Amino acid sequence: MTRPQIAQPIPPPAPKALPAARLRWLVPSLLALLYVMQCAWFIRTQSLTYDEPVHIAEGLNAWRYGRFEQYNDHPPLARLWCALPLIGPKWQVEIQQLPDSFRVTRIAPDPVSLAWRARAMNVLLGLALAGLVWWAADRLFSRTAANFALALFAFSPSLIAHFSIAATDGAATLFIFATAWSLVRWRREPSWQKTLGLGLLLGLMLLAKFSTAPMFVLALLWVLLPGADRVISSPLKCFDWPGHCCEKKSTRPTRTVDHGAVSRALHGDGAFCPLQPGRAPRVARISLCFLVCGGGVGMGPP
Repeated sequence: MTRPQIAQPIPPPAPKALPAARLRWLVPSLLALLYVMQCAWFIRTQSLTYDEPVHIAEGLNAWRYGRFEQYNDHPPLARLWCALPLIGPKWQVEIQQLPDSFRVTRIAPDPVSLAWRARAMNVLLGLALAGLVWWAADRLFSRTAANFALALFAFSPSLIAHFSIAATDGAATLFIFATAWSLVRWRREPSWQKTLGLGLLLGLMLLAKFSTAPMFVLALLWVLLPGADRVISSPLKCFDWPGHCCEKKSTRPTRTVDHGAVSRALHGDGAFCPLQPGRAPRVARISLCFLVCGGGVGMGPP
């Protein structure tokens, strides 16, 4: 007589691993959420700053009457953006102009709801800058570096404060960085599409704040430099760049010296041309650093 078989317990199914695509966006999404929560806390707990009513009032005047005359010490772009959800007639900001300053006499229907609407528009610009920082760091370095850069961004008090008020500093910082990244991409692989995009960002940068003018000049100078991987030591002999300087055949023998990862060739016509491999050329990274440092141009105390 055969003995009955004892049924073995069925093990529970193993939990399914999250797809790689979901894990890729998990950390940046969480950091972006934490950043928005901190901005919301700032908006809820901090009253309107001294110049916020003026920015909002001038934005409303520009939308409603097409005029930008009274307080024109800032370009209109950031003011128009922050006043966009306040175009309705119930939103009013009345300002009395004094000999050397101004005084806010009335905010309707109430300052709290007006601050939430206007400031939330600037938080969107902060999210755009956060995404751009993450993308640039991912392309230039690695995914880990991108997440680290985004973490520094999300918990930076200055970036939380300036993108949580209805002012022009946040918009200026966004377009300075966007111009820098667009310039890096254009230098690496120029095209008509990237050229038009870079020109558009340069214009938006000037419309964000007057203090971005030095960054505009610096960007134009960097555009006019010969190339991302070329250094010209004899400009007169390389006037017809790019086809002449580093591609001209020399009658003298070429000497190549290896210094680590950089191979340098010294041609007989006097042009010194470094040949540098890698995802981000050295000059492209320097251009990014110079323009990103300009983000502090418009950053004053909130």
